[in-house]
Amino acid sequence: MSGPKVSVYEISAEQRRNLQAQVNCSQQSLVCREEIKRSVGYLNEAGGQIRSLLSTFELANRRTNDCSAEISILTGYQGALPRDSQLFLRELAGIPVLQTDKFTPSETELAKRKETLARLQALRNKAAAKHREIEAALPSMEKKAKQGAAAVKGAIADDVAGVQSFFVRPPEAEDENFAADKKKVVEQLRALTSETACPGELIGEVRAAAAAAERINSKEQLQTFQAVTVRPLQNRIEAAAMQKQYDLVAQVEQAYISDCVNEVMAEMGYDVIGSRTVVKRSGKRFRNELFSYGDGTAINVTYDPAGQIAIELGGIDRTDRIPTAEEAEALHEDMESFCSDFGDFEERLQAKGVLLKSRVSLAPPAAEYAAIINLTDYTVTAAAPVQEIAVTGKRSKTAKKRAMLNETEGD
Repeated sequence: MSGPKVSVYEISAEQRRNLQAQVNCSQQSLVCREEIKRSVGYLNEAGGQIRSLLSTFELANRRTNDCSAEISILTGYQGALPRDSQLFLRELAGIPVLQTDKFTPSETELAKRKETLARLQALRNKAAAKHREIEAALPSMEKKAKQGAAAVKGAIADDVAGVQSFFVRPPEAEDENFAADKKKVVEQLRALTSETACPGELIGEVRAAAAAAERINSKEQLQTFQAVTVRPLQNRIEAAAMQKQYDLVAQVEQAYISDCVNEVMAEMGYDVIGSRTVVKRSGKRFRNELFSYGDGTAINVTYDPAGQIAIELGGIDRTDRIPTAEEAEALHEDMESFCSDFGDFEERLQAKGVLLKSRVSLAPPAAEYAAIINLTDYTVTAAAPVQEIAVTGKRSKTAKKRAMLNETEGD
């Protein structure tokens, strides 16, 4: 039983639901943070537009129409927006950034993440409400500013250059509805590049699409562009986001299982003495954790990308070699000794909610499985110096037990 063992473990359904909820909270929290920053960015940009409109209204107010009401509203916005932006950013800084590289499936941790998300959502709603308020108010202001500028231009020719410095009319040939639709598409594409869900390999395509949209000069071209380019891009981003969420939950589950394995090994008295990451030519990444077992022996735990965990016992040295016949026999005895330990190992994992999903292989103890692990391939993290771990001149734990038993019987 204690030859190489390859198994796939999974967490309980309840724990998986807990982790899924935590991952969802974390992802929504990241999105909320981005949306808050985007709203604040809009409010800051709107400040420049408000200053330009105020200049136009003030000029029109002096020369032609009474624009006192518009000036009053815009002046209020001009004073309030910087304060609002600062307030939103201060509140955002006061909300803790949750850890996204380590999750523990507990109700306490889930409650903490839900509370943080609720705070972010409340702040996002406040910032978005202000964003919408300004966004809804400015178009009518722009329309009135155009009318005021036109009136000034017709009344006083000398002021034309000054008025146009604040407001430049679009080309006469450009349809206003088309210009607004085109602007919306460009902004929509640019927003996609800042989405946390947009995969890196698609960002270049999205940016290229935004640049292409700016060159469109007819409504028909814009409609075709939306059907052929924009919607397929959105669908690909959404599909990638769904796959990313699935992969993130799987990674979180495997990370938790790995933590539980380390905890159980520590409970059983096996200390981590080294680790390494191996990348195969195929691109697959494997991670190894090396745990002390006895003098000159260690348990090698290998995690593969598919979730399989291989556990095997071997001798340790600081060179690549095969074990001698004497070492192979000693390691065989240690394999047999580890047999009962492995059963305890899986029971302890089960107590933490980590269950056996499938058994790939469970080889019996045999000298043919004896191997020497080269410590120089690992980053050694043991407190004891490497030379105290090396196999040279030391017997296995089982051999020592047998020698002590013989000595007792001899007495």
